[in-house]
Amino acid sequence: MDPVTSGLLGFVGGSGIVTFILWLCKSYLDKWLGARFNEQLEEYKGRQARELERLKLRINSEFDRVTKLNQKEFEVLPEIWRKLCLLFNQVELLNVDFHRVPDFQNMNDSQIDKFLTNEGFSDASKETILESANRQEAYGYAYNVKKLNTSIDLFNGFFETFQSSGVFIEPSLRDNLTRFSHDLKRVVVEKQMDIQSNVRPVPSEATTWFFSSGRAELEELQVEVAGRLRARDLSVLDPAHQSSGGAVLSNGH
Repeated sequence: MDPVTSGLLGFVGGSGIVTFILWLCKSYLDKWLGARFNEQLEEYKGRQARELERLKLRINSEFDRVTKLNQKEFEVLPEIWRKLCLLFNQVELLNVDFHRVPDFQNMNDSQIDKFLTNEGFSDASKETILESANRQEAYGYAYNVKKLNTSIDLFNGFFETFQSSGVFIEPSLRDNLTRFSHDLKRVVVEKQMDIQSNVRPVPSEATTWFFSSGRAELEELQVEVAGRLRARDLSVLDPAHQSSGGAVLSNGH
């Protein structure tokens, strides 16, 4: 073989080896890069899956917290509303001066005692009326005191429930209930002062508010409460449907 042919074959052979080595290196590099990429991709997917799971846990936890809070509000709000209506109706009665006065002059002590018992007067009040020289006047005073004490009991009953459960109520509604109940308390306190001083009351700021705006504000609260409860029938929350009943201000008499 002549030197030219031999050199050419050597060159081709050398080039083939280099090409093969380059191809081998490229193949190895491609596999390594592919494996590295897949490894990093799986690691990324794992991180994303763990982060997604943590996010789902946080969302579920928050949803559960809100659900429980709403459920608690749904449980306590009707009772708070019921007690507020009872208080309002009693305060209204407290500020009505007209009431039926029996003709004690034509009744003996036994009849008077029975009448007072049926009216729910305490033994102490009955004794005071029976021993009074003016039983009509003593009855009127005792009747007002009885209404006052019932109002105080109902306010304290509302306040105790609201103080322990009001935290579960939506803040803006809770603030409105707080303000309204404080206005009712002012009316009761002023009436208490009038009764204790035993003088004919002069319309005060609190009493004027009660008769001019009290019921309208109560009806506005009714709509708010119904909205929170998602009530379909507002009549179930109508203050007029709430009846009075005994229920802790302090009783001064």
